[in-house]
Amino acid sequence: MGMNMGMSRLSVLAPFVFATFLLALAGAATISLSSSRLIMDAGQNSIMNVTVSGGYGVYSCAWSYYNFANGPSDAIPFGNSNCTTTFYGNNSDKFVTAVIDVSVSNDTSNIGSSSAQISIKPYLDFTIYTTQNVIYAGNSISISNSTENFTTDDLYSGSPPYSYSYTVPNGVVEDGNGFYFPIPGIYAITETVQDSDDNMVSESVNITVLPVPIFVTLAAPYSTLELGQSEVITARGREGVPPYSYEWFVNNQEEAYGPSNTFLFAPNSVSSYQVYAQISDPYGDTNDSQTLDIDAITPVSTVLKASPSLISAGQSVQLTNNTIGGMEPYSYAYAFSSQNGVTQSGNAFTFNSPGNYIVTLSVSDALGGFASSNAEVTVTAPLEVTLSANTEPITTGQTVDFKNVTSGGTGSDVYSYSVSPSNGVTEKGNNFTFNSAGNYLVTLMVSDISGETASSGVKISVLQPTPSECSGNNKGPALYITGSSISRTVEITNQSAVYITGSSNNVTIEMPGSNCDISVVVTGSSNKVNVYNGTISLSVTGSSNYVILHNTVISQQCITGSSNKVTGGIINGKSFTVTGSSDLVESFQVENLDSFQITGSSTDITLTMLTSNALQVSITGSSNILYLIDGKISLTVTGSDNTVYYDDTTITSKSIVGSGNKVTSD
Repeated sequence: MGMNMGMSRLSVLAPFVFATFLLALAGAATISLSSSRLIMDAGQNSIMNVTVSGGYGVYSCAWSYYNFANGPSDAIPFGNSNCTTTFYGNNSDKFVTAVIDVSVSNDTSNIGSSSAQISIKPYLDFTIYTTQNVIYAGNSISISNSTENFTTDDLYSGSPPYSYSYTVPNGVVEDGNGFYFPIPGIYAITETVQDSDDNMVSESVNITVLPVPIFVTLAAPYSTLELGQSEVITARGREGVPPYSYEWFVNNQEEAYGPSNTFLFAPNSVSSYQVYAQISDPYGDTNDSQTLDIDAITPVSTVLKASPSLISAGQSVQLTNNTIGGMEPYSYAYAFSSQNGVTQSGNAFTFNSPGNYIVTLSVSDALGGFASSNAEVTVTAPLEVTLSANTEPITTGQTVDFKNVTSGGTGSDVYSYSVSPSNGVTEKGNNFTFNSAGNYLVTLMVSDISGETASSGVKISVLQPTPSECSGNNKGPALYITGSSISRTVEITNQSAVYITGSSNNVTIEMPGSNCDISVVVTGSSNKVNVYNGTISLSVTGSSNYVILHNTVISQQCITGSSNKVTGGIINGKSFTVTGSSDLVESFQVENLDSFQITGSSTDITLTMLTSNALQVSITGSSNILYLIDGKISLTVTGSDNTVYYDDTTITSKSIVGSGNKVTSD
């Protein structure tokens, strides 16, 4: 085996450790050979030194070495003639034992020789292994090494144990023998190994880190929007090298560019849109996202309708709507301007209290769109009707006038009458003539535009009449007129009296002949009464009544009301008394009368005297005015501020006692 005398890559001089080999020389000379290393790595050296003792002269040395395994035949000289020299180990990767021979001579002869053995281990070396030499940024690799000599029985190179260290460039994250590369580039990782003999060797490996292909995806909450809505589209960039830039496109037209990864999309017309983004990093890597298809549709809208919109309390309204646009399903909610008395059953609503209501329908759809519509409902009071008529008994052939008071409801009222029994009854408007005796129920039915109905009834009693000609004082039942605003004609048969207690009635009393004698009592107000023929006992105690007498004889009269007016008539009786106030009595003819008394106030009375008897006239009231025409009177005035005018009247006696009274001839 040949030996390499050159220096290895790493040479370390260790302290001298001499081995001495003794050889007996002639003349008692002794040769001693020493070596600074008996074991060394390939490439290291050992200082060889020869010491001669007991000899003489100047010595020279001849050096050689051979592989112990091959024998002396392969001996190779080295060094020079100096007796101190350096032996360099070989660069072999095998473990060998070198035999060093030295032959010593002086000027005259060969003195002798000596030898020494040095063990030479393989030189310190290792190999770096990486899991990958080319990776993408953001990934890691692992580095391993081998310091074993795999060609010769797995013997170690150098002298174990070993220590390891790494030299790592900036930007690389070291974790044991793992290395993380966040940024693209070419990086040299150097590993240094040191053995127990302080031999060191380094090895480097280049790692190419490529940029990761940039990638971007888009996410949008909705694929369909209503016109007027908007949504935020989010781009998610990955790989490449942040920070990213985004360019946004709508229908291939650039809409925005910058570092924001969000885009506010707000369509401006009903259409279909394609949205995508292009991402780029500082190294110029770009990529396009997928394309989002987004449809813009017509917004949701609704129209609310109430049917009917005019009802009365207690009735129901059906609410319907026409909702279009947006995206189904829709959800509905009702609200009312007032919840007072409103109940719901599905889309039917019952309003139990009168008033004006605003009903609001709110509609929302699957996209969050919103629309509302209002409908107005007018609720009136319930429909009511009250029928009225003279309910006093009448005789066959007479007519009854019916009146009604209607309130509430929704208007456009329709009226219809029914009579039970209906035989012998004729109808003309609100007037019914009953031609047969019996008891009748007259019912008025009212219906309004909403279909609500109301009714009211009046019972009428019809009697069979007595003969049409009166025969003396009547002894039959009294007739009562108690309604209001009744227009009625009464034909007297056997009635004993007529009582008018209502108001604003227009009553005509007809008596067939002069033999009829009845009482007429007016206690109501604002009534107008016409009396034809016959004889009556008249009493007026109401107010603002007007009694007109036509060819009617008054057997007795008492006026105690206020602001009444009585005109016409023939007085033929015992006495006539006016005790009311502000009454007017005019155009009276006195045929036979014993006394005439005025005890009221502010009355205005005119009497025409047809009798030759002296009439006793007494005035005890105040502020009355009496006109006397013709005849004879005996006058007594004890009141105050009364005035008596007379024309062709003979005053047989006169007594004026009160204050402010005046009696004068007209």
